[in-house]
Amino acid sequence: MTANLKSAVLSNLEDYHISQEYGFVISDPLAQLPPSFEAWTVLGKDAANLMELKEIREHVHKLPLLNYEKLESYRELSLAHSCLSIITACYVWQNGDIGVPQKIPKNLAVPLMGVSERLGLKPIICHHNTVISNWQNIECDGPLGVTNGQLIMETPGGENSQLFWLVTIEIEKAFAQAIQPILDAIRFAESEDKDGLKASLENVFVVIKKMTETFHKMKGLNSRVFFDEIRPFLNGWNRSNSALPGLIYEGVSEDPLEFNGGNAAQSPAIQSIDSLLGVRHSPGKTHRYRASTLC
Repeated sequence: MTANLKSAVLSNLEDYHISQEYGFVISDPLAQLPPSFEAWTVLGKDAANLMELKEIREHVHKLPLLNYEKLESYRELSLAHSCLSIITACYVWQNGDIGVPQKIPKNLAVPLMGVSERLGLKPIICHHNTVISNWQNIECDGPLGVTNGQLIMETPGGENSQLFWLVTIEIEKAFAQAIQPILDAIRFAESEDKDGLKASLENVFVVIKKMTETFHKMKGLNSRVFFDEIRPFLNGWNRSNSALPGLIYEGVSEDPLEFNGGNAAQSPAIQSIDSLLGVRHSPGKTHRYRASTLC
């Protein structure tokens, strides 16, 4: 691959907010929305705490209906999607499976749907709004990772939730080093250069090994907190969930809409590796989750 072609390919990746330094993780995401959307930022950052206090719903009902069309940049839209999705999940699951609401209020549903359509995402909690765009460094010059990272929008589970998401973010960032070897592997495969292909796949394997080593940092995660607090928060609303087969998005649809919630199968890093290696998933839950992030 010539230097000019390499530059063109990498430039195209940047058009999709992918980089060789951060992979699919958004570099330098926003932590604050513009002043006119301060209500979303404030409630989004306090949503997990208010959910624990069983007070999130009363705060949601006081939210103004803001004009999402005034949001301009990709980073603004991504932060808005994180705010609205996390607020919505806290609103829906405030009391667990008991007393689940039948609809999402208009002041959440309309902007959440509008922002989602502009990003090409589903209007629900997902890998993008909890991982890809939901981090910031504690020390600006330090590396992104568990020891120097924090969430922009917290989710239920306290310190365990922080650990879970920061390790996941670090895994996604580790994948960045596989981007060039993957591009090289595709080129060598097309030109039937077996030696080049072998070398490129070996480089990808090194990255996968690093991702796996990073995953081991999850050992500090309390399994009870994960299964009782973090995992239920990520549930979707569809016919496979007996507690909530669908939700009406007030001001958007009069009929209940079904969406899968967040799952690691939505990871663009994992899906990229699957695609490179020709891994095919049979129809089923994993297949649905992989396809459920994008609209």
